[in-house]
Amino acid sequence: MIPSNTELASAEVELVNTVGRETIVKFYLGDLIDKYDYVLIDCPPSMGLLTLNALTIVNEIFIPLQTEYFALQGVSKLIQTFDIVKKRLNDSLEITGIIPCLYDSRTKLGHEILEKIKEYFADKVFNTTIRKNVKLSESPSHGLPVIAYAPDSNGARDYTALTKEIIAQEESEINTEGEETSRFKEHAFK
Repeated sequence: MIPSNTELASAEVELVNTVGRETIVKFYLGDLIDKYDYVLIDCPPSMGLLTLNALTIVNEIFIPLQTEYFALQGVSKLIQTFDIVKKRLNDSLEITGIIPCLYDSRTKLGHEILEKIKEYFADKVFNTTIRKNVKLSESPSHGLPVIAYAPDSNGARDYTALTKEIIAQEESEINTEGEETSRFKEHAFK
């Protein structure tokens, strides 16, 4: 797991004038990534150089998408970037799934945006939604994942359900292909 953190912000500035800046992470981590079945890269919620680098090295991405109006608008920019990276830098790049998050089932807007996400992305949308939850906001300040910080919270339950859904999808794909190899080698969380 390669987590995103605020210390990486300075790396973006350092990469600006570097030759081959879009693929520098691939240069340094390419051999290492080949040694693992799964490599998860947690990207910042921006389309900076580090996210672009992650897109050049992974095979598939998960896109957490807030069930809010502006997030729906912003995802179009991400899809444009995805298309460019796939065409020019990484032809094996695929979208594995969209993860609806910060979902509030009590609001009409939440339901409407979730339906729009499902309309646009169809079968790419995971069944599991990550609900808006205070414990999800609190856990990073305690230096713990929500599953360790508040294991009985909705946030922990939602991420556990998502993990099970991803594993089931993986196992289904392996069984369908009749192969023992992993369907997706690397993942980026955007």
